[in-house]
Amino acid sequence: MNFKSTRTHLTIKEVANRWSVSQNFIRRLVWDGKLTSTRFGRAVRIPVTAVDAFAQRNTGNPRGS
Repeated sequence: MNFKSTRTHLTIKEVANRWSVSQNFIRRLVWDGKLTSTRFGRAVRIPVTAVDAFAQRNTGNPRGS
């Protein structure tokens, strides 16, 4: 059988590694409501779609030139 990995959620650690930032930075984004998250018991998971959307909104030239 050939199973394709289609993960829908990432851990805080995985997002931090992907963006090369600290886990505390990701936790702060979640706490401030800037990055959507879901709780599964005590575990916090962040939808891949939220990670991609946040990155798209917050990348580019900040001065607009």
